[in-house]
Amino acid sequence: KNTHIKTMKRVSYGFKSFENMRIRIFLINQLINVR
Repeated sequence: KNTHIKTMKRVSYGFKSFENMRIRIFLINQLINVR
């Protein structure tokens, strides 16, 4: 049970970092389009 919770936290953390990366790439693309 404990390991299951750990894996869930790890997956959720990875998903958060992936979302941040996607937002960062989106913002960078917007900046390039502005220029």
